[in-house]
Amino acid sequence: LMGFAYDPQQGQICALGYEQLYTMNEDGSEARAWEIVPYDLGEGSANSNFNIGGVYSLDGAFYALAAGAVYSADQSEVEIRDFGLHALNFDEEAGTVRLELALPMDGEALVQDEGGYVYFDVPRKMIQADGKLYSVEYVTGGTRLICLDPAAGSAELLEMDDSTQSILPYKEGKLLAVINEYS
Repeated sequence: LMGFAYDPQQGQICALGYEQLYTMNEDGSEARAWEIVPYDLGEGSANSNFNIGGVYSLDGAFYALAAGAVYSADQSEVEIRDFGLHALNFDEEAGTVRLELALPMDGEALVQDEGGYVYFDVPRKMIQADGKLYSVEYVTGGTRLICLDPAAGSAELLEMDDSTQSILPYKEGKLLAVINEYS
């Protein structure tokens, strides 16, 4: 599984797999698997991919962080499509879940360029704190703290110590960083 979210208002747990989404009540009842409907990136999306980075609970609803990346033939350019938090629309009868962009974000800061070869990937293993999503990722130039603010629609990369292994929510609007020191 690639991620979990718990919504205390609904009393539900949501887990993301590679091709399915799973839901169940917090007491373990009503567990169900949902097939994720392929996402349509529209015209001109032959050289593309759509990635889901995780599921999150926000304001009493579950969302998936996802985006599409449409590449030029030589992969020197990328167009990001539909980056942000997607509402999960469940079809009980079909047993499927469709993603619908609800909170768009600007993901240009997350595009990486390695000598003319560009790529974009949706951050994974993000944590929630104070209405924002955070992740530590190794990107071109070193380790960075990724901060996504769904309310503002922004994505920001901040410098981090290259020895940072992970982060955890802490108190009073702070994050706790786990850093290895080698000797």
